[in-house]
Amino acid sequence: IEAPHFVLHVKELLTEQFGEKIVETGGLSVITTLDYDINKAGEEAIADFHSTSAEQYNVGNSALVAIDPKTGQVLTMIGSKDFFAEDEDGQVNVALRPRQPGSSFKPFVFLAGFEKGYTPETILYDVDTNFDARGGDNYTPKNFDGEERGPITVRASLQGSLNIPAVKMLYLVGVHNMVSFGQRFGYTTFGDPDRFGLSMVLGGAEVKLLEHTSAYATLAAEGTKREPAFILEVKDKEGEELFKWKEKKENVLDPELARTISAVLADDNARAYMFGTGGNLTLPGRQVAAKTGTTNEFRDGWTMGYTPQIAAGVWSGNNDNTPMNNAGGSYAAAPIWNSFMRKAHTDKPVEPFGEAPENSAEKPVLRGSDGGKITLLVDAISGKLATSSTPEEFIEERTYLQPHSILHYVYKDDPRGESPQDPVGADSQYLNWESAVQTWIEKQVDEGESVVFELPPVDYDDVHDPELTPDVVITSPPNNTVFTARTIIANIDASAPRGIAEVRWFIDDKIVGVANSFPFSLTHEAKQISNGEHTLKAKAYDDVGNVNEHSVVFTLDAAPAPAEIIWESPKESAQFFGSSFPLTLRVGIFQPEKITSFTVSAKKDSGKTTNLFSTTNVSGEHSFTWESASPGKYTLTISSNSGVITTPITVEVR
Repeated sequence: IEAPHFVLHVKELLTEQFGEKIVETGGLSVITTLDYDINKAGEEAIADFHSTSAEQYNVGNSALVAIDPKTGQVLTMIGSKDFFAEDEDGQVNVALRPRQPGSSFKPFVFLAGFEKGYTPETILYDVDTNFDARGGDNYTPKNFDGEERGPITVRASLQGSLNIPAVKMLYLVGVHNMVSFGQRFGYTTFGDPDRFGLSMVLGGAEVKLLEHTSAYATLAAEGTKREPAFILEVKDKEGEELFKWKEKKENVLDPELARTISAVLADDNARAYMFGTGGNLTLPGRQVAAKTGTTNEFRDGWTMGYTPQIAAGVWSGNNDNTPMNNAGGSYAAAPIWNSFMRKAHTDKPVEPFGEAPENSAEKPVLRGSDGGKITLLVDAISGKLATSSTPEEFIEERTYLQPHSILHYVYKDDPRGESPQDPVGADSQYLNWESAVQTWIEKQVDEGESVVFELPPVDYDDVHDPELTPDVVITSPPNNTVFTARTIIANIDASAPRGIAEVRWFIDDKIVGVANSFPFSLTHEAKQISNGEHTLKAKAYDDVGNVNEHSVVFTLDAAPAPAEIIWESPKESAQFFGSSFPLTLRVGIFQPEKITSFTVSAKKDSGKTTNLFSTTNVSGEHSFTWESASPGKYTLTISSNSGVITTPITVEVR
């Protein structure tokens, strides 16, 4: 028999529709959805695994289903490793039998969270937590490796298949809501939601491989659920059409949410910390979304995944529920899934997933990053979140590790709404979750970890506001003034709601003066600018950096100033510690073409002189290094053979 489980299931469907007598004696002509090449690829993938690895892992049986997400047509349904196998009841179609899905069900829990307003960047604490979910009964789930990882993003926790964050997400979603959400995707095995607890997210609710694959196909189809189809056409022996397939579809999910979960499940880097990269959940040169699952005591292994063209699910285990040999979905199902998907896509063009939307959440806890860190742009003055009104020079990038559980920041049913004023009273789980977080933080401190936990800001910068912007006008010189001397005198009229704290003066965007008190005027000897048109600008600041500016244009038409070498750094009376060395010194040159050479020297108060710099190639500015100096006072002197005199300056090394 070719494709026996598929064929026999079709026969059952025909019997349900037309009756056994017609099916057995009516000479029906039936066209099915079976893709024979894909069916053979599935059979070969299963056979290869069972001939090479199954005995090692004590895997007695495997099943595979593949569906076209764009139509809902079932391309193959292989219900066992061998229809005629006696050791595993090969004629039993495991694809239609309920089995616990393990972590392969987690994507739907997190997806239900996304629908509620949580994000892939939401931070959940992966720490041992007593959820105390059923009338005082302890429930403290563990990760499969027994480790705790502290603050972690939803993206990383899902791709690393961590149990504790998954249970937290199910609590945030709600078990009853989760059952209803799953039923939207076609799961028929859930029944009464009251029979489930928070362990549902770990695979406690049984599913059928066919329905599980169909649900993943809905994700591949960006939220459009199509009823799995096996039969395309039925005609009687006279050729009269009795049935013609018509697509049955329903939009059960916002397409942007489907693209979001696809982006997470296709993120191979996000699972690297746990599983490495380039493994059996990837396809060369092709985007693919995938997730494994393993049940308690390794009784079931799953791998589920999809491209836009094919959704496929693989189950491996033993029909009698005997545990496998420490082999879950990664070892018992993923090799079959990967081999099948490679063959099934051989002649298919590469088709990417739709682009996932950007994270639009505002709360820092919903916008975390790798390692649980929350990196934000913050106003350096107020310490609050920067806004479009925050001056660029006051915007700092700061990284925080949140010191509380997510319940400190959100109402679980309205994560993007206001934060709880009384988190303890707002949620019955708060104290349990918070206690676990604080215990973990204390452990990091005790172990000497250099971890800084600081509450990220949630309020926005309110000291930088357009209404607080200073008013400033240069009252003199008027625009288009011509200066025939090199002394530039300027005045302003400036005011601000918080008062004017400082005015900075610029000529051609180079600062030439700073005034910190009324009347904030400027007197500047413009020795180093050439004749011609220039821009004079005044920038007025209040005490928190709100700023405004005003500019005028002036023309300089003055006699040339003499050549000059001036100290730009350091300034007179500067002090340095020995640890500051080597020290960079900088001088500015006016009319360098008139200076053929100059030398810079440092003379210690005891009398020893050290040559610091000398050049015969003079330009507009020079920087050089003072390598080292012992404590004491030094006189820095510039000497030029062109007769240019520069006043020495005195600095101190401490």
